[in-house]
Amino acid sequence: MNKQSLFPKESKKIYGSDVMVNILKQHGIKYVACNPGATIRGLHDSVVNDAGDNPLTLVLCCHEEISVAIAHGYAKATGQCMAVFIHTNVGLQHASMAVFNAWCDRVPILLIGGVGPLDITKRRPWIDWIHTSNDQASVLRGYIKWEDQPVGLYGTRDALYRAFRIANTEPKAPVYVGIDASIQEEITEEFIQLEDIKWLVPIVQPQADNEALNQLAELLVSAESPVVLVDYMGKNPDSVAHLVALAELLALPVIDKGGRYNFPNTHQLYMGSEGKEFLSTTDCILTLDVQDLYGAFGYFDKEKNIYVNCLNDKAMIAHISLSDYLISSSVADYQKLAPIDLPIAANTLKAIPELVKLCKSKINSTISAKIEKRLGLLQAKHLELRKNWLLKANNELSKNPISIPAMVLTIWESIENEKWILANGGNTLILDWIRKLWKLDKPGCYLGFSGGAGLGYGLGASIGAALAYKNTDTICINLQCDGDFLFTPSALWTAAHYEVPLLIIMMNNRSYNNTKEHAEHIAEYRNRPRNNATVGSDLTQPNVDYPKLAESFGIKSYETIQSIEKIKVTIKLALAYIKKYKKPALIDLIIE
Repeated sequence: MNKQSLFPKESKKIYGSDVMVNILKQHGIKYVACNPGATIRGLHDSVVNDAGDNPLTLVLCCHEEISVAIAHGYAKATGQCMAVFIHTNVGLQHASMAVFNAWCDRVPILLIGGVGPLDITKRRPWIDWIHTSNDQASVLRGYIKWEDQPVGLYGTRDALYRAFRIANTEPKAPVYVGIDASIQEEITEEFIQLEDIKWLVPIVQPQADNEALNQLAELLVSAESPVVLVDYMGKNPDSVAHLVALAELLALPVIDKGGRYNFPNTHQLYMGSEGKEFLSTTDCILTLDVQDLYGAFGYFDKEKNIYVNCLNDKAMIAHISLSDYLISSSVADYQKLAPIDLPIAANTLKAIPELVKLCKSKINSTISAKIEKRLGLLQAKHLELRKNWLLKANNELSKNPISIPAMVLTIWESIENEKWILANGGNTLILDWIRKLWKLDKPGCYLGFSGGAGLGYGLGASIGAALAYKNTDTICINLQCDGDFLFTPSALWTAAHYEVPLLIIMMNNRSYNNTKEHAEHIAEYRNRPRNNATVGSDLTQPNVDYPKLAESFGIKSYETIQSIEKIKVTIKLALAYIKKYKKPALIDLIIE
């Protein structure tokens, strides 16, 4: 074995991993998350010993799923790519769940995996053999956008440049580059030229076909009851203002699926997710960045165990998205193929402003009168919805245990005058009530769901978002479900160590409640005891003491709350602590 190539002692030499780190810095990457391992030790060393300008910050994590989730949350909060170093084979398998979430959520992450030396003469006995793979990316292949396992330092240089551009070109998604440990650790005998990244920027997105946009404008202007359905459009925050302009121009009710912050929920045309009646009566529906059209057109009836399609068969459907440019034959983050009358492949950020111009040119006095009448009806509907949402939440303030609507309302009343960002909203039910009761009116204030519904997302993603706001006055809020938390509790160490300004509020129902609901449904269908639904789903005996667990990681915590009256005062205490010390804090709520 050539020990010199594995353990070089010359401190003034330039190593392959030094070149790789400079490429990351060249692209403006600030953070690299990792759980350390032998196959990434060269990269690890280059990061922590970088004496150059703008050194990277290594974010140490206790599990690879946490590393990727941090990069996921950071990208959603900033719009910028983060890098993750992943140890070969075993680390990659740990990371795969979080990579799946990021794929479904269409978030760019630069995944850099270590590959045990492919040259068997450079392998250490045993460990380098079981931690080497000839086709490492096969673990992730169904849910990454691109992959490479280059040979040689020049090939690695080119692979990293290409990976960054592909990850950040719409539709965005994770990419993976596996780098041989021996390439990281080789001494370079010549100057390795870095490329001018001006010609390596993401590809300019295609504009919508003019004829198709003009046809869409005709449909919208002439329609009697047009509707907009939106999901992930807000991943480009600037697109929100353009959608507001379009909705106001034509008096379009906006049904928001909530994949991102897409439309201000205080706006008179916002209808939330309560769109069944609009879908059943519309004659024209415009969908914007909706990945799962079939699922968006209906809902699942739990009682009858069937999918209910709400869309009437006479509605003309127009769809603007780039989703078909990135689709996996391995993973279906979509349901049945939905009929589309006018599919338009385009970036919504570019297409919507052009659509507004075309619609304006087609509006006459007759159409203006029709729009004005429709606007009055929609304003009344919006006010009715908001009144009913607030009424339901207020009616549940006295419930014990604390109900989700009451909890969401009380938390909102505790933080509404603060500078905040909702990094994680827990599950789809909690997120739905947040969109009903909180004031969401600024791009970036709400980061959406996990994407793939994979457990372990919440705390890591929230740490990533909090890293982005570390040196600001903004406090990141994580409404953390207990079942999701127990997959990655060691993320508390990372939050404490890097002193991120994060308020963690445990949504503690001491249960995998979704599993319990399934068990109750099956028991009822099979005429079996419903009380057995708690077996294998409840997280009791013992009850987890989350405040004590947080304190063991060095995080400020407060006495577990079981009544609605104590929420506000405890949140005020936690916020004061975070503002003063710029450190995280945890509150534990017992909920239904």
